[in-house]
Amino acid sequence: MNSEKKIIAIIGATSHIAKGLIYYLKDDKSIEFHLYARNLVKVADFLNLIDCKNSVLKSFNEFDGDRIDVIVNCIGIPFSTDSKTLGVNVFELTERFDNLILNYIKNNQKTIYINISSGAVYGTSFDQPASESTKTIIDVNNIRAEDYYRIAKLNAEAKHRSLSKYNIIDLRIFGYYSRFIDLSKNFLMTNIITSIKEKRTLKTSVDNIIRDYIHPSDLANIIKVCCENIKINQAIDVRSVKPISKMEILNYFKQSHGLQFEIINNYEVHSATGEKAHYYSKNRNIDIITFNPKYTSIECIITETEAILYF
Repeated sequence: MNSEKKIIAIIGATSHIAKGLIYYLKDDKSIEFHLYARNLVKVADFLNLIDCKNSVLKSFNEFDGDRIDVIVNCIGIPFSTDSKTLGVNVFELTERFDNLILNYIKNNQKTIYINISSGAVYGTSFDQPASESTKTIIDVNNIRAEDYYRIAKLNAEAKHRSLSKYNIIDLRIFGYYSRFIDLSKNFLMTNIITSIKEKRTLKTSVDNIIRDYIHPSDLANIIKVCCENIKINQAIDVRSVKPISKMEILNYFKQSHGLQFEIINNYEVHSATGEKAHYYSKNRNIDIITFNPKYTSIECIITETEAILYF
């Protein structure tokens, strides 16, 4: 491949977000991906599936010797409906790969580090959407399993801010949905899609939660913009054009795909990171990189669902 291309290393190339980035940037001739993962066979199968030609598979023992322009940390945490299971590896995984990347950029200070963080750093309740004035509260004498993920992410962000002379951008993702989502996971959108596929009634709680799904194309373009920002050390809240409520989602699928759903009082909902009523941000810190998203949450849902159901 052309050595003049921008080399973007993706750490955790089998993750949901990584797959979307690879897919939506696979035809960009200015990019060469170096893809790192624990299961390279799985990555190779994915590249063949999407006919991706601008990627090179790499083992982690090659990482220190590579020339890399941009590193995107997409290491995923194996979410479970059991929040205690989540806490087993969240701290160790986050630290291990974050330190691997930080050691690299300390020796290669022109490299840009883009870390996929989470809106969970703001807390677990989300009675209101996050904003520039939101303060997170941790009950240090009663840390729960639901707190592990956000503490791990917040710890990484704090460490990055302390390294102020390096180019590090933390992208806080609140909602992400794409054609590559694992339908075996227990999320609102996966439950909707499997209910449609299996022609069964979706049971759901009365809570009309609000979510903000960034379109994978918008996220890919955010990554491209971040690649051109030479000197930034900042956390950025990723937003779509407009968030969406659960009832809006359910009514859309009822009209477009015949989804049948039943709203049940006192229906138990389990989340490994805590329940979040208004899980989105009004913080405009994304203006730092001068980026305006193209898609609303419903447009993300429509385009990516069509790909799941009909392609």
